[in-house]
Amino acid sequence: MKYLPNTLSCCRMIISIFLLITIDNKPLFIFLYTMCGLTDLADGYIARKLGYSTSVGAKLDSIADIIFSLVTLYLLFTKTTIKLNDNLIVWILIIGGMRFINMLTSKIKYKQWNVIHTIGNKATGLVLFLIMPTYLIFDLTPTPIIVICLILASISVLEETGILLLKKSYDANRKSLFSKIP
Repeated sequence: MKYLPNTLSCCRMIISIFLLITIDNKPLFIFLYTMCGLTDLADGYIARKLGYSTSVGAKLDSIADIIFSLVTLYLLFTKTTIKLNDNLIVWILIIGGMRFINMLTSKIKYKQWNVIHTIGNKATGLVLFLIMPTYLIFDLTPTPIIVICLILASISVLEETGILLLKKSYDANRKSLFSKIP
C-alpha cells in the first residue's frame, strides 16, 4: 500500500504512451484517457490521506503530468482536425518555454528538477484534460477551452516563477505564491 501512489503515477506514464497508439480506437482511447485522469486524482489524494507523500512521489507525479500533457497536446494538434492560429501556437510555445525555464531555475536554486503543484497548475491540468473529451465525445471544437487553458497556464506559470524567485525553501506542494510557507 505504501507504494500505491507511485505505482499510480508510473501507470499514468505508461497509459499516456498507449494513448498514442489507441487514438483511432475511440472507446479504448476514451477509457485510457479517463484512467490517466483518475490516476492523477488518486495518486496525490492517497499519498496525502495515508501519509505516503515523498519527494520521489512528487517527482513521479510531475513527470507523469508532463508526459500526459505532452501526449495530449501532440494528439490534439496532429491527430484531430483542430487548427490553431499562429498567435495561439506562439502563446503555447512561450508558456512551454517559461515552464522549462522554471524547471531549470528549480534545478539551479534547489538542486532538483520539479514542477510546483500549485492550485493554478492543477486548474490548468484539469482544463487541459477536458479538451480531448470535449472534442471526441461531444464533437465540439474546443477552441474556447484551449483559450481558457492558455490563460490559466499563463497565470500559473507566472505564479510559479514568482515562487521560485521569491521563496528560499522548496515545497513541491505549495498551493500558491501567497501560502505562508517561507
